[in-house]
Amino acid sequence: MENQNLAQGVKELRKRKALSQDELAKNAGLSLRTVQRVENGETIPTGETLKRIAAVLEVAPDELLGFTSEKETPKIVLKTKHEYVHFFNDKLVFSKTPEINLVDDYRKSVTYVFRTLMVFLIGIPLFTAIGIYFYSVGNIALAFFCGTFVFLYLVSAVNTMLFGSGSPVVNIDAIINIKIEKKLSYNIVNISILESGRIKQRGLVLEKEQMQTVIDTLLVEKLLDKKDIKINTKSERIKFALFFVYIMGTCLFLSYYPKLNYLTTYFQSGILFIVCLNVILKMLQNSVFLNSDIRSKGFLKNDKSGLNNQLVK
Repeated sequence: MENQNLAQGVKELRKRKALSQDELAKNAGLSLRTVQRVENGETIPTGETLKRIAAVLEVAPDELLGFTSEKETPKIVLKTKHEYVHFFNDKLVFSKTPEINLVDDYRKSVTYVFRTLMVFLIGIPLFTAIGIYFYSVGNIALAFFCGTFVFLYLVSAVNTMLFGSGSPVVNIDAIINIKIEKKLSYNIVNISILESGRIKQRGLVLEKEQMQTVIDTLLVEKLLDKKDIKINTKSERIKFALFFVYIMGTCLFLSYYPKLNYLTTYFQSGILFIVCLNVILKMLQNSVFLNSDIRSKGFLKNDKSGLNNQLVK
């Protein structure tokens, strides 16, 4: 039993320090295999080995020998398409694997956000250069179209930095609401989180067979109102039909009036500009126009209707 406590203590304290097994071994002057055997409970380390490991983990050797895990056990663990959601009394924890590894999941979240921003930051100078080229050759329509793309990338980058939620841990009190929507090809859980005076969004994609289980769990945990479940796909079909009509109409217009193709370019630029304004409006609504009461109260378990009324005000 003591050996298992030691193994668990070394493993858990190493993860708290955000150290890999290899890093722990190097810092302690030990071999990687020694650290692996200690964490797997395959051996009882010598006094010197124990002292070296304890020094790196900044604890006394006796604390490792009598280690008691403070790790909480989740009440429920739900699987979504790309990650797992662990339910605790006061928080939700998101992880890529059934086991919680906050250090690894946080690194993955930061990496994902960084990659997304890189796409935007590469697109901004690229479309700026293309726009300058079209302007220099006298094609104002395409130059304007590239300019709207630059604006869209810039707005999207700001939105990602300010309102993208990369934290794998979300406090229940910080949740404003949770909505479930059924799209044409997938289902999504959209979680609105109040953080640093801003409402951030976190989305979870669900497989078809996962949807009812997630709904039932959120209802039991009082994290979801039935009115926030939208499983009617009629509006999505209408959007798809309108997009199809737009594409066909554009193609027909260009085939009959090829010399007026600049008009379609300006029209598409206008659509992109409206999308940008819509994103800016949502950012303002999720920050500047937040009610001060909501900033302090956050999610109210037993009075969601009251909170929703505050949001409307």
